[in-house]
Amino acid sequence: MATLYERLGGAEAIDVAVDKFYRRVLSD
Repeated sequence: MATLYERLGGAEAIDVAVDKFYRRVLSD
């Protein structure tokens, strides 16, 4: 069974998701 981390694509996908999240938060 793959972990959530592995299903998301690992660190690279996490970096992208975090970057998008912070851009959204900071733009408000």
